[in-house]
Amino acid sequence: ATTTLSEITHYTTVAVGPNLNNHTIIDEVKNVSTLEANSCTAPLIKEFKDKYFKQLKSEGAVASLNGVSKAFDDKEILTNINLKIAAGKSYCICADSGKGKTTLIKIIAGLENADGLIIKPDNISMVFQENRLFENKTVLHNLRAFNNKIASEDIEKLLLAAGLDGVMEKTISELSGGMKRRVSIIAALINKSDMLIFDEAFSGLDMANALAVAKFLNELN
Repeated sequence: ATTTLSEITHYTTVAVGPNLNNHTIIDEVKNVSTLEANSCTAPLIKEFKDKYFKQLKSEGAVASLNGVSKAFDDKEILTNINLKIAAGKSYCICADSGKGKTTLIKIIAGLENADGLIIKPDNISMVFQENRLFENKTVLHNLRAFNNKIASEDIEKLLLAAGLDGVMEKTISELSGGMKRRVSIIAALINKSDMLIFDEAFSGLDMANALAVAKFLNELN
């Protein structure tokens, strides 16, 4: 039988509420990921998610997680996570080590699959725990790898704002840990995105470098 958008919408809104405002989730919503993987129903799910995303934006939100759960093998890492992320706001996810913080932000970023209904923008930038930079290449080369259309003058302005004046032609291996971290942040910034995610922004930094990165982030905010 052919599945129609109205059936998908009805099926999904039963799970999240008729007006998409009630985020009480029932088990059936877990099948959304299965429907997305099906070539017949995937376009319909995308159309529904696009409509939901427009409504979220009208409410001042940029993303929503509804009944999101994640397990690796038989071990459940996240259970029934419900979260609405407002536009223009900063959030901090705090929990003990091994409780699923990185897994959760990877789900939000679209890097990890999960059960539940996940509505998010297409354009998300992320700074990972480790600096994903080419150590033997210059700062300019690294940043151009993320955006080859950005002008050198604009890169210089960002580096100056981050307290990295005069490093554009230096290789990454010549920089300190704090400087590398700031280059990683700039790499995430130079592409237009609707959400910027940090996975432990101060990872591996001493107090002085952590404060320098925090100052840079506050100025950006």
